[in-house]
Amino acid sequence: MTDEMSGSARRSAPFDEIAADLQRLRIESGDVSYAEIATRIADRREADGMSPAGARIARSTVYDVFRPGRRRINADLVAEIVVALGADEQEAAAWRRRCIAARVAAADASAESERSASHVRDATEARDGHGEPVTSPSAVIPHARAGDGEHDDPDLPRAGGADGPSVATLRLGVIVALMVGSVFLNLFGTAVHGALDLPVFLDMIGTATTAFVLGPWYGVVVGVVTNALGAIVTSPETVLFGLVNATGAVLWGYGMRTFARTVPRFILLNMLVALACTLVAVPLNGLLYDGDRSGHATDAYITALRTAQGMWLALFSVNFLASLVDKMIAGFVALGLARLVTPLQLSGRTISPLLLPRRGRPRRDDSVDGI
Repeated sequence: MTDEMSGSARRSAPFDEIAADLQRLRIESGDVSYAEIATRIADRREADGMSPAGARIARSTVYDVFRPGRRRINADLVAEIVVALGADEQEAAAWRRRCIAARVAAADASAESERSASHVRDATEARDGHGEPVTSPSAVIPHARAGDGEHDDPDLPRAGGADGPSVATLRLGVIVALMVGSVFLNLFGTAVHGALDLPVFLDMIGTATTAFVLGPWYGVVVGVVTNALGAIVTSPETVLFGLVNATGAVLWGYGMRTFARTVPRFILLNMLVALACTLVAVPLNGLLYDGDRSGHATDAYITALRTAQGMWLALFSVNFLASLVDKMIAGFVALGLARLVTPLQLSGRTISPLLLPRRGRPRRDDSVDGI
């Protein structure tokens, strides 16, 4: 048992030194978070021509490189991490060569350990006198050894969860709670809109929050469920306006990850969401309510304008102005809520700088891709 443990220590020793030096470099570079390193790597890969889907890397994968007790290490990923922490290509190449050398040393240590284990087994069989190997209890009873695997990371469930739920279970619970809370936030906004007879809708704040934190299709689910529940307490045709909610979720979700990396771009994204939602809502309002019979606070404005502009132009003008204000409110409120939840790393996707704490955002003078 002691020989096995010492062999394992010998195999992981070169990687432990690399992990310790990487950790030191991370701290010296400003204690950059693992999520921020993952974001910088993904941005660099996209700048080099890789697709956004292929460029994404999970925070847990980055964290795993810094973890001691590893049996092997990805030399190319180490080089990417070093560059993300501010090193140049020459330094990254030196780190990569060091990782390859460590892998060779680990392989030699593993071969030596196997030879030692073989000699021990031979001696044990000879002492047994029956030609049968003596099986140790540890070989019969399966057990999990923390830190002994390639993918032992903080975001995956570990063996032996007798002390409580696994990380994956907790994450799923938080995701479900976030989505349910987002639906009720939408319904609460709808209730406030109706009670105060406001010209804005307030029924997509939860949709935007979920789209920012989890992704566009989670937002679509929240939007559709919101309108389905709304139809129970209002009128059945409310379900059709789930298309408006879904449109906003898709644009907010993809836009936040690929476009809205600054506040001006975020404002433009909200304007695009307002326009797209208007283009979906106007035909529904015109066909279902003849433009000004929806019971919404904007009906009076549509009635006043339709004589001069016609129903469709009046409907579009009033709806777009109301939607523009509504989506600005929804977008910025959702941004604030999403920044509270983002540190939980629920999605594993590339995170927009707007969702990161200010100290974790890339600096303009960063050496990585000029971000």
